[in-house]
Amino acid sequence: MNAYASVVRADGKLWEHWHWGNYDKCSAPDNGTAGWFMENFRNLLVMEDGPALWIARAVPRAWLEQDKKIAVKNAPTYFGPLAYEIVSDVEHGRITATMEIPSRKPPQTVLLRFRHPKQTPIKSATVNGKEWSRFNPDKEVIELVGFTGKVVVVAAY
Repeated sequence: MNAYASVVRADGKLWEHWHWGNYDKCSAPDNGTAGWFMENFRNLLVMEDGPALWIARAVPRAWLEQDKKIAVKNAPTYFGPLAYEIVSDVEHGRITATMEIPSRKPPQTVLLRFRHPKQTPIKSATVNGKEWSRFNPDKEVIELVGFTGKVVVVAAY
């Protein structure tokens, strides 16, 4: 994910034919460059990985600073449309995600990643108000199995 940020110029346009040591300016990048950029940007927000659906897998930590929100609506996925909103309240030790998990072809697993701005590990989690133990504090991932429709996840720090 770090590499694709380097293809965006200060003016917001894409570099054409990017590779180490060569940046050709281009007023209108080819469809391949633009498509590659968009696919990688999508993958940081939502990504299919076989039977698993990743949510916020590579969201920059700065996006989860206090009072910041990330919202995705009607994202097309292999499993069906996905929507979610992540709200940060890290000053009070929590990050909350409200999701609409696809039900057309439900994923076997939903992997929700909260990249805490200070790399603080998750201490506990709740799913729909109930204690949830399927999380990995080292990888900052909460694993959800068997859910579709509206799901609310709260990670405590």
